[in-house]
Amino acid sequence: MKNIQSQPSLMSDLSLSNSTIPPSQLKLTQEWFASIITAQMAKGNKIKSRSPHGYLIAEESARYVVPSPTLQPHERMQIYNQQYWWRLLNLLHDNFPLVARLFGRSAFNEKISIPYLLKYPPNHWSINLLGKRLPKWIEESYQDRDRSLVLNASLLDWAFLASIVTKEYPPLNISEIIKEDPNKLVTTPFYLQPHIAFFSWEYDLFSFRKNCLKESIDYWLEHRFPLLPKGKTYYFILFRNASYNLSWKELTLGEYVLLQRFKQGSSMNEACEFIETQDPKIYSEVTENLEKWLQQWTQAGWLTMMPNEETEYELET
Repeated sequence: MKNIQSQPSLMSDLSLSNSTIPPSQLKLTQEWFASIITAQMAKGNKIKSRSPHGYLIAEESARYVVPSPTLQPHERMQIYNQQYWWRLLNLLHDNFPLVARLFGRSAFNEKISIPYLLKYPPNHWSINLLGKRLPKWIEESYQDRDRSLVLNASLLDWAFLASIVTKEYPPLNISEIIKEDPNKLVTTPFYLQPHIAFFSWEYDLFSFRKNCLKESIDYWLEHRFPLLPKGKTYYFILFRNASYNLSWKELTLGEYVLLQRFKQGSSMNEACEFIETQDPKIYSEVTENLEKWLQQWTQAGWLTMMPNEETEYELET
């Protein structure tokens, strides 16, 4: 693979790049350059013989780019075309490791990454947001029989990325609240930390993901996938712990339902009033465990008094 950094600077050699170029002409040159490097590669990771504008790439490139001592203009553009795609594809492999392992590297590129990038090319300065719309694309465009599993895997992979970088607010301090006014413990709205995410499935995708990630992407092309535990409804919370590592925990239905009341903000009084409207089993479980849970949640730093603001890592729907 050729290293783009070892090549002569292409931008300095654009045949239109000089101090006399009017801004409109420079804009057209930049748009042409972008259209070429973002065009899907041909087989063998080669630049397509014709540009997106329908002209032979060898002829069209010569209008904008001068040759180097060793490469023709279209060969120089091929390097940038390759580096654009290889960089983005590798990033999707890294950011969606479970989805990539469900397919294998080549099929993941062909069925998921390339179609996704063609429909939703990068539109943000942060490369970390490249896959933000991938779950949306899967829901819209991926129609194979395993669609549900692939979609859930993409949502989980994205949650791992988002949770590790999302901000955190000062955690709830029950002692200070009680010291100030004990009534505030039940009347003040509490919120969940922004890095927390919830999942409910008919299988344990967390354990499956953990075991899949023990091996490389293409390992599973030749081996059986790990066991995907099934047989009940699973409830999970994903969070960042005190050591700033990601952790997850299986919840009971009662704890799962109650915790979600704090996503948009809720006082304990409001949350308990809601629980009273639920199934008697949920009500009984919450009544029995509420005090213990509240201690565990505050020790884990899950609750805060700060309302959540929308972040760039919120998924598009």
